[in-house]
This record gives sequence, C-alpha cells and structure tokens, in this order.
Amino acid sequence: MKVNKIDLELIVLGKDDALDAQKMGATRVELVRELDKGGLTPTINVINEVSNSLKIPVYVMLREKASSFIYSDEEFSLLLEKLKAIKKTNAKGIVFGSLNNDFTINEEQLKIIIKEKEHLELTFHRAIDATSSYKDAINVLKKYPQIDFVLSSGGGKTAVEGFYNLSFASTLIFDKLLIGSGVGIENILPLSQLKHIHRFHIGTSVRNNNDIKDKISPIKMDTLLKLLV
Repeated sequence: MKVNKIDLELIVLGKDDALDAQKMGATRVELVRELDKGGLTPTINVINEVSNSLKIPVYVMLREKASSFIYSDEEFSLLLEKLKAIKKTNAKGIVFGSLNNDFTINEEQLKIIIKEKEHLELTFHRAIDATSSYKDAINVLKKYPQIDFVLSSGGGKTAVEGFYNLSFASTLIFDKLLIGSGVGIENILPLSQLKHIHRFHIGTSVRNNNDIKDKISPIKMDTLLKLLV
C-alpha cells in the first residue's frame, strides 16, 4: 500500500536549481553549498535569493566544516552568528546537528540552537547517522518537540542499508522522520512501505548523470512522483 501524501525535499545549490525543483514537484528544498563536502551553509546572498523566489519552504544547512559534526565553542559561536543572519531571511528553517566527542548527541548545543532559532523550523540532520548508538540517539531527539524533522539514513551509508533502524525510528518519531541518502527511483517504493513514512530527501538521483552539478531531470522526477501517487 502506497502512502497518500508525499513530502519530497530536494537538495539545491542556488536559485535556478531551486526553481526547477519547485516546478518539477518538490514540496521543499534543502539549500546548501559544497555538497561534495556533505553540504555547508550557503552565503547570505544565496539564501536571500532562493528564499525570496520560492513558494515552497526553504531549509538552510547550518554547518561550517566538513570534517566532523563535533564543534568547538569557537566553531559553534560561528554557527550562531550564521543563525542570526538566516533568521532575517525568508527561509522556513535550518538543518543542524552536532555531536559530543563520544559520538552522542550534543544536547547542550542543541538546546542553544532550539532557544536561538525562534520562528525557524529545525531539522536535525544526518549527524544522527554518525552516533555511537542510533537507538539511543533517536530516544534523545524524541525528548525535544521543538525538533520538526530528523533527516536520517538509519545509520547506514544509504537508507536501504539502514532500513532496520529506520523502521525502529519511525515507531518513535513518527511524522518527523525524513529519509535520505541513496534514495531514488529504484528503492523509494519499498522505503515508502515503512510505517509512518512519507518524507524523502533526494540529492543526485533525480539529476542528469546522477551529478549534483547537473540539472534536475524532468523525466526522473516524473517517474519518481508517479511511483508514489
């Protein structure tokens, strides 16, 4: 049985990319730069340009280094400065996650982000997939109703590899779970059979040549959406 309502988030790098995503059926976008590094915070000019141009929600990556999800006090302060700037734009939300040195969720930093984000929605990103215990991490995030979405591959390199953990997560955080990593035409249908799942995060699989630098393919997007109607 297929799900009835699909929330399809596409990763985008700029205005033209985002407008294409909207036109082809995305219901939201995640705006990043340097996706080859896992996605970093775009410039404020790009955030303004995209969020002022789209009718669908724009979620901005809040991340300033690619090496890990562990932030020093100085690095975290930089993120808070970026957050201040993002709050002045028309972005709908931010995408954030941080860990402690033992690869548990950094709740101290999370609480500060929750306090400072104000009107912005919060997606806790795939830092959860790098935690020492995925199930413990899900239980930690469950404590915070201020987290609107959790982007996850279930701890696997891809969502298919993390299927078991995603099944577990879907029973705890229900509508918040946003499945990403390796999601595409060949596997989105079985993933959609997971209980409570209807949110998907798509990167290269709907682009020409599966390359983030290429344009979104209307044929691939149409095929993907038809699978989920």
